[in-house]
Amino acid sequence: MKKFYLFTVLFFSCSWLMAQVTSSGMSGLVTDTNGEELIGATVIVIHEPSGTQYGTTTGDAGRYNIIGMRVGGPYKVLVTYVGYTDQRD
Repeated sequence: MKKFYLFTVLFFSCSWLMAQVTSSGMSGLVTDTNGEELIGATVIVIHEPSGTQYGTTTGDAGRYNIIGMRVGGPYKVLVTYVGYTDQRD
């Protein structure tokens, strides 16, 4: 009976443990020079130390969201859209 009680206490105490977050994310808004949102623009983010690339496209309001990125930086951001000059930051 003692083993069952000990197992139950250990089992439920482990459910309170939480892992540390080890990923990052980036979100933003892509607009043209007139402030109009660009729907469907391609956003590529490069983690410079490792060369890891993340990509997405903007949604209905010109917004994008990238999750699961490496922590730290620096990052290089490239935005492309048909008919516009590529923008780098």
